[in-house]
Amino acid sequence: MKKILLIILVILIVGGLGYGFYGGIKTKAFAQKSQDLLTASGSKWQVDKLTAADELASAQEAQTFYTNVKDDSTQALSEIQNQGSTLKARDLKKNTERFYTLAQKAGENGLTLSQYVVLMEQIGKDISNFNINATGMEQLKTQLEQYKKAVDKDLDQAKQVKTTPSIEEINKQLISALTDISNALGEAIVAAQANQPEKVTEVMNNLSNTMKKYTNFNMPDENEVKNDILTSSEQTEMKDLSTKIKDEVSLLKNTIFAF
Repeated sequence: MKKILLIILVILIVGGLGYGFYGGIKTKAFAQKSQDLLTASGSKWQVDKLTAADELASAQEAQTFYTNVKDDSTQALSEIQNQGSTLKARDLKKNTERFYTLAQKAGENGLTLSQYVVLMEQIGKDISNFNINATGMEQLKTQLEQYKKAVDKDLDQAKQVKTTPSIEEINKQLISALTDISNALGEAIVAAQANQPEKVTEVMNNLSNTMKKYTNFNMPDENEVKNDILTSSEQTEMKDLSTKIKDEVSLLKNTIFAF
């Protein structure tokens, strides 16, 4: 009986040691994965730049930047969550997941904002390209219908576009202005169809005043926009997490035995 118990004890010890060494391998692999992801991300974007979209050359460039941040952080989160880890690597996993969760938030919100600016630029072009040079009521009606079609398309996009808190109010103003412009164009089209040039002139004069709304929007505060992307405390947290991750990786990469 004693011999059997001794054999069982030896098996348990050997098994435990084997599992411990396997845990060490998993811990080192997880540390290496965290390091590789952080290094790769650092070559694509930096934490300090996440709220500095105004330093980029254009809204299109900002859109590309935030798309890269969003895609990179989403992919990194997936990889870190699927990478096998151990209890010893618990803090490293938690910190790495938090780091990329914040980066993903910044990427998504920054993308929303930059896409909105791109839309605003397009709407601005559509509005400014309006030019009446008709020689008769029928031609005038056609030009007004074409313009109303462009305005209605922009209005539909403004109603459906995703916003952040800092741009919700300006989007409401934009929808209101485009609605007024669309309605005025509708009146002008009806008047042109009824061959009432005086009425068309009256409506178009009113439209000119209506369009001034488009140039007098209350723009959001720069800090509010930045906070939509990432708050200052979240940005500081990301910097601290980056340092913690690097320190934890240095310790865990030398792990031999872990559970």
